[in-house]
Amino acid sequence: MKYTQEKLIYAFGEFNQDIKLNYKKVDKVLESKKEGTITFQIDEKKAASKLTEQQMDEMYDDSLTIIPVSKVIEKKEKSNQDTKKQIDKVLKLACNVLKNSEDVDDFEYKKLAYQNVITSSISLLIQFRDSLILHFLKYKKQPDHFPKNIDFHLFIRLFPLVHQVVLFNWVGSQKLKPVILDKIKKDEKALDISELERFLSVFIYSDIKGSDYPDYVKGI
Repeated sequence: MKYTQEKLIYAFGEFNQDIKLNYKKVDKVLESKKEGTITFQIDEKKAASKLTEQQMDEMYDDSLTIIPVSKVIEKKEKSNQDTKKQIDKVLKLACNVLKNSEDVDDFEYKKLAYQNVITSSISLLIQFRDSLILHFLKYKKQPDHFPKNIDFHLFIRLFPLVHQVVLFNWVGSQKLKPVILDKIKKDEKALDISELERFLSVFIYSDIKGSDYPDYVKGI
């Protein structure tokens, strides 16, 4: 688990630092209340169609490949460059290792690892969302790999939900229930995190049917 966490820190270090320092902008970026914005334009008929969990996961995995590499990356060894380019795969691997870390007895390290996963996932969400919107604005169409039966504007509006479902598939486990619950209780008192960060852990906990999860859902 230490190896994957080190890779995660390297891949998302600068992005995560920005998320932590500017946590308020996360919720603002994901809000879509202003008419005329790309995320507000929804075809109501198409909005009636629902995404299946499998569609969400496949769409997310396929679409992650278009995320651009940070423009400010120093020349490094090829292995490090690959880590930067494959941030989605690094995150997914770190999630799966943490998800199956029942043999790791260091609870404090697990908490740090989970925090790192959550912050990195938010960084990935923002980068992925921005790259999709920029592509749409530049070419006036959704990416070629996008499923033909899914409305692009609807997907962008539902993106935080899609992200949460995929993140649950990657890291959600009864084995991590104490870690996730600890994070939820810590988040309740935190004043320097986004509402999205609170939302992610609560709904992962809800999806794994943690004790008293309806109460935690009502509390957010």
